[in-house]
Amino acid sequence: GVKGALITAVKGERKASSAFRLIAGGMFGKSTWEDDEKRRGPGSTEGCDTTVDDVAYKAKQVSINKAFAEMTMLVDGSELKTLVLCGDDMTTCKSNSDVLKEKDNIGQVVNVGCPMVKDFNRFSENAEEILDSCMNHLAETIEMSVEKDGLFNVIIVDSTANKIITSVFARTFKDFYDKY
Repeated sequence: GVKGALITAVKGERKASSAFRLIAGGMFGKSTWEDDEKRRGPGSTEGCDTTVDDVAYKAKQVSINKAFAEMTMLVDGSELKTLVLCGDDMTTCKSNSDVLKEKDNIGQVVNVGCPMVKDFNRFSENAEEILDSCMNHLAETIEMSVEKDGLFNVIIVDSTANKIITSVFARTFKDFYDKY
């Protein structure tokens, strides 16, 4: 499956891998879905206890990023090359992934995303063209990085990446995995 493909792509071993799951609540289409989306993931009181949604969301994101950074310590080796899949907000994603750079075992962090999927409408006339453009962009960016600096050791999907870009990435990754 996908787990096996990811482990093989980073030249890992299944016995040395681990998994976790963040559970999201809410239902798309309900009047509260946008607020539910901001509240997904583990709770956090780190930083401050506040009821302002933006601040609470950022505090949760900081906790998630710190957890990702700590999990990289489970991967053998130093100077690990990490791919971070971003959504259409590259600035926030880069800020989120900065915590990874603080770890001694992380040598390189490569943020990739598809700004062209911002405000994507799957029913628009050019939807397929946009998705193809995103897939080509991801494939070219990842391939250039692999050719220059070798394979990735760690792959992280940032919270800014929505289901559209993660689906495109999964397809791109499958094609990339089949190629290499």
